[in-house]
This record gives sequence, C-alpha cells and structure tokens, in this order.
Amino acid sequence: MADSEKMIEKYKAQGYSDYQLEEIRLGLDEGLDVSQYARIDYLAIQMRQIRFGLEEKLV
Repeated sequence: MADSEKMIEKYKAQGYSDYQLEEIRLGLDEGLDVSQYARIDYLAIQMRQIRFGLEEKLV
C-alpha cells in the first residue's frame, strides 16, 4: 500500500467524510502538506479552498 493510501485510511478511520477524504487525496497527489487543512471540523468546501491556496502558494 502506498504512503498516500495509508494516510487516507488513517483519516477514514477517524471518521472523515468521502468528500473530505477526496480533498485530502487530491492534496496528497499534489505533494501538499495536507495537515494544514485535514481537520475533521472543516467542511470539504473549506478544505478545497485551503488546498487551492496551497497549490497557488497563497497560504
């Protein structure tokens, strides 16, 4: 199992929604530090906005 898959499984076990897991997976695929937005209390749309900011180096 790849490292990113292991991380996704860890987040899944913590109760993240499928939409949140998708945002985490997309960030991992881009090599981002997902710890900056992988919070259970963030909605997937919030995670997406932070991920976009990280991708554009705004955050």
